[in-house]
Amino acid sequence: MTTPTTLKPATFAARENPIINFHPSIVIDANNHKKSVVLPYDEWEKILEIMEEFDEIRAYENAKVDTDEFVPFEQAVQEIYAGKNN
Repeated sequence: MTTPTTLKPATFAARENPIINFHPSIVIDANNHKKSVVLPYDEWEKILEIMEEFDEIRAYENAKVDTDEFVPFEQAVQEIYAGKNN
């Protein structure tokens, strides 16, 4: 097993309008292989926030596709509560 030995600052090619500027450091092992990335914690939190937004967008897009069947609001609420009680 190789032990990480070097922490090198990395360059991040920013897009024209980046959502966030990253300041990663790459951990390099004794064989000069990239092993992991270290980010400032606030940048990590921003990444998690962006991922959650993408999940919400994906769920919305999937819901738009599944519009074959209309369920009245009252029926939907009853089905939701029935599912919670089972």
